[in-house]
Amino acid sequence: MCNEHFDVAIIGAGPAGLFLAKEILENSNQKVVLIDSGPSIKKRHCPLIQKGNCTKCPTCHVVEGVGGAGMYSDGKLSSYPAGSGLVELLGSEEKVIEINNYVLESFLSGMSAQNIKETKADKIQSSGMQKNAATQNLNWKGYDVYHIGTEGIIEYCIQLEEQLLTMGLHLLTNHKMVNIEKFHNIFTLTLENKRKGTFHISSDKVIMATGKDSGTFLRNVMNKLGVNYGFNEIELGIRVETKREGIIVLSETHLDAKIKQKISEDVEARTFCMCNGGFLVNCYYDTYLPNEKIATISGFSYRDKKSPNANFGVLIRRKFPDHIDPIAMQLGIIQAVNQASGHGGTIVQRYEDFVARIPTIEEKLKQNSIKSTLPDAAPTNLHWVLPQYVTEAVEEFLNHLSLLSEDLINGDTLLHAPVWELCWDRVQAEEGLRTNVPGFYVAGDAIGWARGIIQAATTGIVIARDILNDKKPCNKELTSTV
Repeated sequence: MCNEHFDVAIIGAGPAGLFLAKEILENSNQKVVLIDSGPSIKKRHCPLIQKGNCTKCPTCHVVEGVGGAGMYSDGKLSSYPAGSGLVELLGSEEKVIEINNYVLESFLSGMSAQNIKETKADKIQSSGMQKNAATQNLNWKGYDVYHIGTEGIIEYCIQLEEQLLTMGLHLLTNHKMVNIEKFHNIFTLTLENKRKGTFHISSDKVIMATGKDSGTFLRNVMNKLGVNYGFNEIELGIRVETKREGIIVLSETHLDAKIKQKISEDVEARTFCMCNGGFLVNCYYDTYLPNEKIATISGFSYRDKKSPNANFGVLIRRKFPDHIDPIAMQLGIIQAVNQASGHGGTIVQRYEDFVARIPTIEEKLKQNSIKSTLPDAAPTNLHWVLPQYVTEAVEEFLNHLSLLSEDLINGDTLLHAPVWELCWDRVQAEEGLRTNVPGFYVAGDAIGWARGIIQAATTGIVIARDILNDKKPCNKELTSTV
């Protein structure tokens, strides 16, 4: 017996889920429920961020809750050609750009100009840095980016959550979806909540917008329903923490420098999420293994509050044979890194020790000139736990990057692990992001084609428009203009 029936059920209240709900509620009277395993945005509190002590909360507020993992991000809004994978998914550059701009306008329209830092794509070209990078066998991607900081993301999401509630959204926070079934054209969802216990709801449409917290749970859902998907080219790597002056040359050219290097025929390295004056934080996920959490590292940066450090990710992508499941293969590596910390967390090594292939000891870490913003990272030897192709690619890539900025890397630079991205599957989708199962969609990072706040929200808009068109009496396409 189902407690309540909805027209649309959205699992995950990150950018994709929020914008999807907003688009439907603004353009129809459909009954929409938004479900998230974490709390309302005003109740998201991370002890590590606020007090410097990770308490391994039962629900990791860095990852779960209204606003999604993007709430504790570096607060950068990147437009096309960032997230260029969406072109193949949506069919044209024009469509991606149109919806990117629609989402950007929604974010930026209510913000003071003084709270927005902006870099245009042509600044990289005029600076000569792209040509300089090319001489070092590096490819520097240019795109428009707007930095509103962690505060800006939080402020926007608070306003959006309140707006959606006044529009009639049914919001179920601290509710975990544990099962899904389809009977004829109706989906039945089994939800768990500490106060309510286990109960069921039903819906005509279901959208999984579970983001970085998708894990293998989403795969299990898709297997059960018969949704078509393939393995992704997932990325394993490290997070570099250095002095702020080390990235001035890069950050003054572009707020979020995306630089790639082809290491070999099947290995590629790239920078990711550059945070000038930023902080590091642990992210705990419980959707990969039963009764066990894995920990990874992320970076974020406030608009106003700055640390003396800068940090950025270095991700190594390797193309594996089609029959190899990269998640299953690399999950054990993440576990090994967590175990090497001694407390199920993350690890760190000084660059000088990394190159010498010797472990960093606690005493050397205490004397290090660069003090980490992640105090509980355990010193060790990354070579003991990361695959050789990763450590070799990291070393070669950092050597090339240091030729662009001579202060970027020194012996005291800190290398943190693990960083794990695109560690979810790539969903096969058609027009409107429909899967082969009628009424079932996957949105945001979880669809496996692109990452980022703007990109996730863009997929949410596409799905919302498809659902709205499906409800209209004629086939006239629903569009929105900025």
